[in-house]
Amino acid sequence: MEIIRFALGFRFAPMNMNSIDDEEAQVLSRILSEVPKKRLAGMQLHAGHCALDENDDPRIFTVVTMGQGIKRTKALYYSVMRSAALTGMLALHRPIILTNVIARLEGLKFCGEFDKKGELQPPVQETLRSDDRLDPQ
Repeated sequence: MEIIRFALGFRFAPMNMNSIDDEEAQVLSRILSEVPKKRLAGMQLHAGHCALDENDDPRIFTVVTMGQGIKRTKALYYSVMRSAALTGMLALHRPIILTNVIARLEGLKFCGEFDKKGELQPPVQETLRSDDRLDPQ
């Protein structure tokens, strides 16, 4: 994974919900409701299920933010750690991961970027117009 500036990852324990999609939505919803929007402004959001090594639980859901300086990244860290709701959901083994570990992760997908107001903007889906498609002939 290509890291832009400082990256900070939070690893959430499996919640044994009906589906992985429900679990991901619950975690992301909780983060967005517990962390002040100004802490997220300008950051990119990546998320997915990925194990750190062969002994790690592959059901752990990892959320990574990146794209801001160390001061803003530390402020986000403290915002999450002040939330009893979020800290109670973190995995027991390596709940927080930093840039050097995140760079080796596979399986994270880009979820979007937070605008200046701290609202998550989904990734832009580029579509080809019919006249832009390559002619197979």
